[in-house]
Amino acid sequence: MNIYDLLNSSSIAEHWKKIDYKPDSLESAWIVYNNMKLGFNEKCKCWEEIINTMPDREIIRRPNCPHYDSLHDFLNRFMALSRRFLDWFYTNTDCVYTIDYEWRFDPVFSSVDSLKEYIKAEDCEEIERFVIKKISVDDYSKYPAKIIVNREFEFIRPERWDYGAFPCNEDEYDMLVAFEGMWFDFPVPFKRGDVIYCPYYKCGIGTAEDYTDLFVVLDIVPKCLSEKVKKWFFEGKNGDTTDMSFGGYTQWRDGTVYRESFCNYMDFEFYNGEFEGAQRIIKALSNYEKGLINDELLMHAYHQILSEERAKNDIPEFYTHEGLELAGINIDKNNGA
Repeated sequence: MNIYDLLNSSSIAEHWKKIDYKPDSLESAWIVYNNMKLGFNEKCKCWEEIINTMPDREIIRRPNCPHYDSLHDFLNRFMALSRRFLDWFYTNTDCVYTIDYEWRFDPVFSSVDSLKEYIKAEDCEEIERFVIKKISVDDYSKYPAKIIVNREFEFIRPERWDYGAFPCNEDEYDMLVAFEGMWFDFPVPFKRGDVIYCPYYKCGIGTAEDYTDLFVVLDIVPKCLSEKVKKWFFEGKNGDTTDMSFGGYTQWRDGTVYRESFCNYMDFEFYNGEFEGAQRIIKALSNYEKGLINDELLMHAYHQILSEERAKNDIPEFYTHEGLELAGINIDKNNGA
């Protein structure tokens, strides 16, 4: 198992190779869990390799992550419990199944097998993954359970599963979500002013639906924290994976900019492509944060680019090119030609 190959970010993988960073057994187990491409069964093989080849260690307590004396024992129990959940999910007793993909009605099925037949009959080759929900019939107190599968119906993305009405005790549920409570101070190559993006948002796996795909880095957590705050996190009493984040700028779909915190920085890559349309503002912000342009020029650029992009959207619809020319509207100019 090459742990660098299991990182979601090739930019981070190259950085780790350059600095010769070797994650320990717990960090490696989390990297496997966080991997976007491996199916659940493939992840289990990686965890079994960690058990057989890497040192055991304790898992410290954090919010949403109990203390465990042995990582090896935790991984064995986590895999067994996850398999038990999947067996329960497929048991079609007093339940129905729904499938969520694209913009279409939600068909309902009496079993997972009939759901599979529906997918085979549909033209779903372009669909990367399917969200399947198990919903109890006549018992609205039971929250629906959810799994994610790929086109080959392999189980993927366990961190996005919902366990719903799965019969388990509190300790077992805490174990199922324990990876989400972990937090690591991983080294990353990103610094202030860098433009980064997450390729997984584009294939429908991520959650960044309201903003564009590019981000200007301002601060990396915990790199930006004071030593006092770092100690507060690393003592094992606070923090989880949502804190493995970065602060930065991105854009709404209309091109306007806002500042926010974004997670998980372990999934992001350097952006080295072209800046088109309103994304030219991202280029200006990047160069400003790097000290290459001053604030006055940044403000001019922001106003100019937004005005140009809004002018394109203000062109009246349902008129011919000749008609717009007669009205004095220069289409070529508004399109930046």
